[in-house]
Amino acid sequence: VASDGNGNFLAVGKGGVDLYYSSASMTWAANSPIPGGQDFDGVAYGNNLYVAVGGAGSIYTMTVGSGWSVNRDSSPQLTSYNLTGITYNGGAGGFVAVGLYYLLNSPDGTTWYATEGDSASAVVYGNGEFVTVNNFTYDVYTSPGSSTAVGGTNIWAANNVYYSFNAIDWDGSAYVAVGPNGTVGTSIDGIDWTNFNTSVTGGQLNAIAYGTSAALPGANLFVAAGAGTSQQPVVVWSLDGYNWRLDTDPSIYNNFQFYNWFITGLAFGTINNSPSAFVATVNTYQGFSGFDSVIFSSTNFSLFGPIWAPVYTNKLNVLNGIACGLNGSGQSLFVAVGNGGTVVSSTNPSAPSSWTPPINPPTSSSLNAVAYGEGSFAAVGMYGTIFYSSDGGASSWNPSILLPTDSSVTFNSVAYG
Repeated sequence: VASDGNGNFLAVGKGGVDLYYSSASMTWAANSPIPGGQDFDGVAYGNNLYVAVGGAGSIYTMTVGSGWSVNRDSSPQLTSYNLTGITYNGGAGGFVAVGLYYLLNSPDGTTWYATEGDSASAVVYGNGEFVTVNNFTYDVYTSPGSSTAVGGTNIWAANNVYYSFNAIDWDGSAYVAVGPNGTVGTSIDGIDWTNFNTSVTGGQLNAIAYGTSAALPGANLFVAAGAGTSQQPVVVWSLDGYNWRLDTDPSIYNNFQFYNWFITGLAFGTINNSPSAFVATVNTYQGFSGFDSVIFSSTNFSLFGPIWAPVYTNKLNVLNGIACGLNGSGQSLFVAVGNGGTVVSSTNPSAPSSWTPPINPPTSSSLNAVAYGEGSFAAVGMYGTIFYSSDGGASSWNPSILLPTDSSVTFNSVAYG
C-alpha cells in the first residue's frame, strides 16, 4: 500500500490487482487488472506517479485516472528476478526498488539503474538514507538518500545484523522491521539493531529468572535462556515479560569453541555486601563427556543485555539447575546441582574461588533441578531422587523421608510456593 500524502491510497497484490481509495469519495474502487496478471509485490508514490514492482523484474507506473504503463516488463529489462519492495525519498535519490540479487534506483520512476549482486526483500527511506532488509540472508544495506555514483547507481554499504526481516518502515525517529518467528527489530541508524519479541529459532528456552539490575534503577527484569540456532547458548531479556530483546553481549559466546553449548539453569539473588546477580549454568548438549560445565555470573547490564563472566568450571559432571536461598548463617547462597549427584555452592557467585567443589555427592543419580523454601534447599532428579539441605552445603544433603520415591520416575523441575 502507498499514499500520495493527501489521504489517497493505492493497495496492490496478486495477479496485478489494485484498489484505489479516494479521500474525496471515501470509498475503495478496483482498477482493471494489468495484462498478463503479473503479481504486484510493492508500490510507492512519488514524482506524481504510483510505481509498482513485482514478479520477473516487472515495473509499472500509473497516474491517477489512467491505467498502468509497463515500464520494465519486457526486454531489455534490468533483472528477471522478482522485485519485492520499493520506496521513494522525495529528493535527489528518487525511487529505490529491491529484490533478489538486484538493488534498483530511478530518479523519476521511469529511468532505472541497477546494482548487481545485492539482495533485499524490503526497503524504506528515512533519516536521510535508504535502508533495506532481507529474508534471504542477514544483510542490511544502507545508502545516503542523495548519494549516487556514475550512471545514477546508488552507493550501498552492507551490514550484517544476525536477523532476517520481511518488511521495514520508518516512524519518524527509528526504523522498525519485522521478520520470521515473531521477530521485531528497531534501529536508529539502520546499522545497529535491537531485537524485540525474540523467538529463538532452531532451539529452545530452558530456564527463566526474575530480578533487578543496578544498571537499571527501579526496573525489574526477566531473563530467559537456553539453546539457540546450532545449539549455541542464547539469552533473552525483558522489562515487562512481553517485549523481549536478544542479549547480544558477546561475553557468553566467546568462551566456547564447541558449538553444542546451551544454558540449563538460571537464578537471581542479592549477594551479601555485593550487587545482585543473575547466575547461569551452561553445559554441552546432553552432557557430552570431555567438555566442561561452566557457571556464568552477571552483576552488570548494558544496552546489549546482561554482561556475563565465567566464574566456575566443573570438569566432572554437567550442571543442570541452580537456585538462590540462605545458608545456615543467613547468608545468600547460590546452589547448583548436576549429574552424578554433583552439588556446588557459593555465597559470592562472581568470585571464582568462592564456589565449593563437589564433595561427597548425596547420590550417584543425576540431579536435574533445585529450589529454596521454608529454610531448606530441595533437589530432585532421576530415579525418583529427592534430597534436601538446610544450608546448601556440598556435604549436608539428606534423602527425603516425607515422600516415597519411585525409581521409574524422573523429576525435571521443582519450585517453592
